[in-house]
Amino acid sequence: MNYDVIILGTGISGSILAAITARHGLSTLLIDHGHHPRFTVGESMIPGTSHLLRIMAERYDVPELEYVSTFRSLRRHVTSSSGMKRNFSFVHHTTGARLDPTKSTMLPIPHYPNGPESHLMRQDVDAFLFAVAVRYGADALQDTSVVDFEKHEQGWTLKTKCGRTLHGKYIVDGSGHNSVLAKRYGWREPRTRLDSHSRSIFTHMVGVRPFDDFFGPQTHRLPQPLSQGTLHHIFDGGWLWVIPFDNHESAGNPLCSVGLQLDPRRFPPDPEGPEAEFRKFLAKYPDMAVQFEHARAVRAWVSAPRLQYSSTTVVGDRCCLAPHSAGFVDPLFSRGLHITMESINALAHRLIDAVRLDDFSSERFQPLEKLTQTLIESHDKLTNGSFIAFRDFELWNAWYRVWVLGGFYSTLRFQRAHVQFRRTKDRRFLDNLENHEHFGTPSPEMDEYQTLFRSAYAIMLDVEAARISIPVAISKLYALYRGKPWIPPGYGLDDRSRRYATSGDLKSLVLSTYWGYRHAPTEVRRRYFDFPPTELVKSVLKELVDEKLGVRRLRDAAHYARFDRYRSAQSPEYPLPAHARVPASDAPASGTQPVVDIQISHKSRTNDVLNGSRTAEAVAK
Repeated sequence: MNYDVIILGTGISGSILAAITARHGLSTLLIDHGHHPRFTVGESMIPGTSHLLRIMAERYDVPELEYVSTFRSLRRHVTSSSGMKRNFSFVHHTTGARLDPTKSTMLPIPHYPNGPESHLMRQDVDAFLFAVAVRYGADALQDTSVVDFEKHEQGWTLKTKCGRTLHGKYIVDGSGHNSVLAKRYGWREPRTRLDSHSRSIFTHMVGVRPFDDFFGPQTHRLPQPLSQGTLHHIFDGGWLWVIPFDNHESAGNPLCSVGLQLDPRRFPPDPEGPEAEFRKFLAKYPDMAVQFEHARAVRAWVSAPRLQYSSTTVVGDRCCLAPHSAGFVDPLFSRGLHITMESINALAHRLIDAVRLDDFSSERFQPLEKLTQTLIESHDKLTNGSFIAFRDFELWNAWYRVWVLGGFYSTLRFQRAHVQFRRTKDRRFLDNLENHEHFGTPSPEMDEYQTLFRSAYAIMLDVEAARISIPVAISKLYALYRGKPWIPPGYGLDDRSRRYATSGDLKSLVLSTYWGYRHAPTEVRRRYFDFPPTELVKSVLKELVDEKLGVRRLRDAAHYARFDRYRSAQSPEYPLPAHARVPASDAPASGTQPVVDIQISHKSRTNDVLNGSRTAEAVAK
């Protein structure tokens, strides 16, 4: 069989790229040694990622990508098993000490115009996107291993374990850490250049109580419930994610994703295994442990050694590495999916043009090299600086504002490009996203932000090397925010008492937009606010009219803004259904937590996508 594109790996990056290339008439083959559905993490969305999905949906005429970009469209078109994400929250803990409610920060996600972000149930979402690729014409070989491949003038010849021979003009390796191309050509760095150091243990659990049950809004004084977003328990040496899928009234999934990241230089793996290590860890933090008092794993814990890896090369002759094959840093700030989408958006149009023009020169794909390396390296600095900041809450509160500011301008740049593209249908607005010296950083157009980020990271490295004290570092960080006209004054980044920049409500959106159009420096207005403000109003109204949920959206906004005690499938008012309960007689006497086999009731649209569609290649066993 001969193909224009062969993609190794049917994860989210491979499936989205295959859907795009197949949609544009390229003969495409997906190969994976596993099959769908399957457990994977990387479950938390951010506004920049969602904007990129909407951009790609219109740019490449694959509307199914937009289904994954909002919480409501995801539930309507893909699966009811995903959770809601209204914020990032960070709660700081000290070993053996009680929790100080003032040691917490939050970044709310704007409710308008697209509603909250999502916690993705990846096994459903990935299977859906894989089915979309097949429907658009991609062939697929699951449970298939590539045992050999050879490069020649016209492309590649691959041989599978079952003896099949395949030919392709271009290969995209999305097989992750075990990348076959990186191994074959020695592209993987034997000693990574990345600064961050973390390892991870993770699983899905039931019985994880909402942290608001113990640490509510009257205590922490933050603008939103912690349990309606991605909760980060941070401490000196690492952090713990809590990603609930049941944190809204219509939830159909009782699971909660839980993952512990630790610096392996300080916390080597426990010889008794990840589950025992998790319980020992919780014993050190009493106010964190109460959230997991009745929690039980529904699948075996996964233990990953040091997460960081990197490559010397991303783009080769008629081949390239997808981001997770090129390198990885840490799940912090939910940047993994965003890095993936930025890379796919930059690769897809180059690949389509290469096939149509029969021009696979390395020069065509070279910008992808710089982009991928920069995305990984900038996230590494942000992560490493955060791990340094975790040792002291006031240092964290000063440092995390660098991330908040970068996120603000990152969202604006994608919003502006999307709005202008919809207005004019001029592809240059999308192409210009890539035409910047700092392409791959959170705010590549802003030289001012690049300078601030470099200065802030240098301060954190000085703290790590004990060249300056923590109080001195805190003062230096706040000095970076002071007197900068391009920083929205409403965010109060130079105010040490602030623990959140915005409330994420309509009022906050209006104020930040008003500043952008009326009071921001000329360069900021030119870069991000060069379209009529009525476009934003139309965007909000269009969303309400298209979904025919205007009244419901307003009701939801009012409901979620209230500080009623958060209720979920794990709260006492909503006990688990009978088939999911563990009989009292089965409770372990030793304190260990065995894996629970639980049936989850949810709907998935994967079969709907495949019905009436082109059948994939027969699975090669």
